[in-house]
Formats: sequence, structure tokens, C-alpha cells
Amino acid sequence: MNKVMLKVVDLHTYFSTRLGVVKTIDGVSFYVQEGETLGIVGESGSGKTVTSLSVLRLVEKPDGKIVGGKISFDGKDLLELSEEEMRSYRGKIISIILQNPMVLLLLLSLLYFFRRAGASPLGPLPYVFTLSHFP
Repeated sequence: MNKVMLKVVDLHTYFSTRLGVVKTIDGVSFYVQEGETLGIVGESGSGKTVTSLSVLRLVEKPDGKIVGGKISFDGKDLLELSEEEMRSYRGKIISIILQNPMVLLLLLSLLYFFRRAGASPLGPLPYVFTLSHFP
């Protein structure tokens, strides 16, 4: 049995607007086991991006706020980490690939270019991305 690496339980992310509070994410739960990759799919505006940004604690402040739930990675509560500690997870340990295929293609092209040049704007890149299907 694989170890649960990422666990999101009853996540609630809300945004304050001039018209009131928008409950963008209201009770999302999921987990990812070691060695798995999670793809979140849904209609436009269904909360895929906000869910991913919430996991990485990149929800835009002051309007956006994670108001409830638990997000843990390898047993660590990500909501309790300092901003500096959270930065060490972003991109290196937990990443998102947004749905815009042109942005993905540009990102992969840049990473390929920097790898070929023997450098990277992100420091050493531990993973090799393979594009097997492009819509």
C-alpha cells in the first residue's frame, strides 16, 4: 500500500468582493498517494485553479482566503508553515500545470532550452517532463 503524500480535507477558500463573499471552494477533499499524479478536470470556473492555488497557498490576498480545511504533505500541515518554508515546497515538491496548453508548451520549451544550455532559472531541475499528448 502506497503512502498518502498529499491530503486535502474539507477545503474552503472564499473571496471577498464588493457584492459579498464568494464561496469558491466549499468542502473539497482528495488525496494523492506516493508515485501518483493527480489531474483535476472540470468545467471552466469550477474551481480547479483555485483548488491548486490553495494547496500551494498562493491564493491572492487580501481578497482570497483559505477559511477552513486541512492541507498536509507527507504528514506536514501546509497551512501552518511559514511563507519561507512554503516556498521550499513550491515548484520543487508540489507543482501545478495550468490548463492553458500554450502556456504549458512555452514552459516546456523554456525548460528544454535551459536544460540544453546547462542552466536553469529555477536551479537544478529534478524532474524531466515528457509531453506524450498535446490537445
